[in-house]
Amino acid sequence: PIVFFAGDDPENVRHFTSPAIGPYDYWAIEYAYRVPGEGDKPEPEMLKEIARRCTQPELAYATDEDTTGIYSPDPLVNRWDVSRDPVGFARSRIELCDKLTANLAEWGAREGEPRYQLRRAFDVLWFEKARNFEFVGRLIGGQEFHRDHVGDPDARPAFVLTSPAAQRDALALLDETLFSESFFQVDPALLNQLAPARWSHWGASEISRLDYPIHARIATLQLYTLLDIASPVVLQRVYDAELKSTDPERFTAAELITRLRDHVWCQLDRLGDSPPQYTNASP
Repeated sequence: PIVFFAGDDPENVRHFTSPAIGPYDYWAIEYAYRVPGEGDKPEPEMLKEIARRCTQPELAYATDEDTTGIYSPDPLVNRWDVSRDPVGFARSRIELCDKLTANLAEWGAREGEPRYQLRRAFDVLWFEKARNFEFVGRLIGGQEFHRDHVGDPDARPAFVLTSPAAQRDALALLDETLFSESFFQVDPALLNQLAPARWSHWGASEISRLDYPIHARIATLQLYTLLDIASPVVLQRVYDAELKSTDPERFTAAELITRLRDHVWCQLDRLGDSPPQYTNASP
């Protein structure tokens, strides 16, 4: 795929992954088609040696069955993900989307075009800005899954817990972005230009509101990731992981629940201010 970053020149984009076949392809072809030559071991032993290279990082493998959302523990196995660093990649998407949104009114619709072009572009940017947080959220309670066989060189355990530091970094990013009021601040002048298309036919969904439902959009974007990290399956995996680690600083279910509570409801901390530091206009 070709992926844009905030500083890229659209006329000179980069391939984010190799446009040609890679190490795994060569490995699979070798296993399927290599014929023992002079000096090679018999075919069964030769194939076994080829297969035992599975622990090499560039030969990592997973299937669709490993991408079933909250039920799959490996945070690095996802559809539509293009990075081994979910936190860093999410930050790069935020930077790109913020840069494009800043002057959306200038490029989102040309002179003479309807304003629903702006609305469509805005929805695309906001979805892209927030969709990668689902990958960030998967670090919480994450466990890398390996298919290594007993006796493979450098064989790893079947499950390797995501480090406590990586889980805390993921939660910290969510705290400062997705669950923060400031993350969704948009120029009111732009929000008042996001008109809908009025064309209704069998291939277009009906809209329930003509004006832009900004709070509903925010709630939807937050909901996906919040469900990912607070679902019973994930909470149980985090809780179980407490018995699968001897790290005195291990990440716990209590820490996850407490941090979520304290950040999502942080406005309640201001209720005890004396005198109150809030008004009807700034509740």
